[in-house]
Amino acid sequence: MHRSYTMPATELRCAGEQPGEDAVKHLAGVLSHRIRNALAGLIGFTDLLIGTLATPEQRDLALRILESTSHIDDIVLDLQRYSEPLRPVPRRVPVRALVEEVSAGLDEAERARLSCHVALDVPLLLYADPLLLREALLILLQNAFEAEPPDGLVRLRLEASNEQVSFEVWNAAAIDGPSDQALAPFFTTKADKLGLGLPMAYRIAAAHGGQVAVESEKERGTCVRLGLPNVTKMLSG
Repeated sequence: MHRSYTMPATELRCAGEQPGEDAVKHLAGVLSHRIRNALAGLIGFTDLLIGTLATPEQRDLALRILESTSHIDDIVLDLQRYSEPLRPVPRRVPVRALVEEVSAGLDEAERARLSCHVALDVPLLLYADPLLLREALLILLQNAFEAEPPDGLVRLRLEASNEQVSFEVWNAAAIDGPSDQALAPFFTTKADKLGLGLPMAYRIAAAHGGQVAVESEKERGTCVRLGLPNVTKMLSG
């Protein structure tokens, strides 16, 4: 069965203003602040404890505690990032250069698994915050890489019409259940993830007048499409 869900920019802006969405962001901000304070104490006391331990085994256990706190800190950073308001600083962004920069931000193993198709007849421009767009595209790619086995292929396809520039990220794994749940905050199938990646990506798209669509089909896999307004003619005029 083919499942598709699209969240347009207007709907996203409204969702960002609804009390429920505001409550989620507020909760994420409060949790990140409280957990970070508690985490700082845990790290400090563990550092003190290491100096008092007599055996290598005891010190090894204490070091494992510190390693675990690093993972917790990553979760706190995700919560804090999601709770913060987006303040785009837009400028002219050449689309092809953006794709190249995103690809360069991947590690060597990920680049080897990425198939990139750029179907552009003419140079295209976006009027956007390049840092935020890179973040959104990297989220889409990382999500796809993590859904695949270590040697699984991920495809990035770039297409354009007169109205829109679309970035499509495809992987072979299908979503178990309705596609729209992938855009919901805290939905995740990974035990070590928080489920804020795709929600963050569609917040970024909405801030630029764009949209996010998720299509998932068992036989074809999952495609996440990030669409942004094509302003090439306006900026080139």
